[in-house]
Amino acid sequence: MISVSRITVNATASAAGKSSCTDWDRLFGLDYCVGYSIVRHSMQHTNQSLLDTLVPEIRRGGIVLAVLAGLKQEEYGYSLKRWLADHGVEIDEGTLYPLLRRLESQGLLTSRWALEEQRPRRYYRRNAAGEALLRDLTREWKTFTKNIGGLLP
Repeated sequence: MISVSRITVNATASAAGKSSCTDWDRLFGLDYCVGYSIVRHSMQHTNQSLLDTLVPEIRRGGIVLAVLAGLKQEEYGYSLKRWLADHGVEIDEGTLYPLLRRLESQGLLTSRWALEEQRPRRYYRRNAAGEALLRDLTREWKTFTKNIGGLLP
């Protein structure tokens, strides 16, 4: 276990261009010392790993809200993906298309097939149930983000 004071000592010693081993380390027979840069790199790696895990969790709840918001008028999958990206919400096609099918099966969207430019496209639009859910989710989202915002520094 490395204490915060130990990391500080090593950071100071390394920054001064000295060995990260202290007299205290040598006195107690420690054969090696962990350099500040190694500890810092490890901590950055851990923070990045956590960030890579937690950011999708934060986004997951907002994606349904964003998709419902984007379907006020008929859109096919790729046009909705572009609209979301233009508004700063990137979504993978492997997430979007199953989500559209799930929202339709839950009775929140209607869809129709159309042949355009010799390609069949499925167009989606939120229905009355989707409108009602969007209003409710928007109210909950605004309350939640206001409350979380009050907790953050």
